[in-house]
Amino acid sequence: MEIKYRFWNTDYTQCSLMEYGDTSDLKFVQRSIGKKKMLSTKLHDKNGKEIYEGDIVKFWGGVGKVIYFSTYASFRIEYTENDLFDLNLNADIEVIGNVFENPELLTP
Repeated sequence: MEIKYRFWNTDYTQCSLMEYGDTSDLKFVQRSIGKKKMLSTKLHDKNGKEIYEGDIVKFWGGVGKVIYFSTYASFRIEYTENDLFDLNLNADIEVIGNVFENPELLTP
C-alpha cells in the first residue's frame, strides 16, 4: 500500500515548491528525506481537492489548519490554540491554502 504525502522543497535557489507523491516513487522518497512530510487525509474538500496535513481550510467554524492528532490517530482542524474540529466527509470544508505558502491566512 502506497502512502501519499507531500513536502515543502527548499532545495531550489529561485523558489521553494510543494512536491506531491507516494512511497512507490523512490526518487520522490529520496528528495523528501529530512523534509517535513504532510500526509494525505484521503479526503476531499467541497471542490474535490485532496486535503493534506498542513492545509489551511475554511469551514463553518472559521479558518484553521489540518493537523494529524496522534492521540486518536485521526486528522483534525485546529482553529484556535486549544480547539479542534473533527475532519470528516460530511463537513462543508474548502482548502484555501497551506501553512508554507499562505501562513498569513491563519493570522487573526
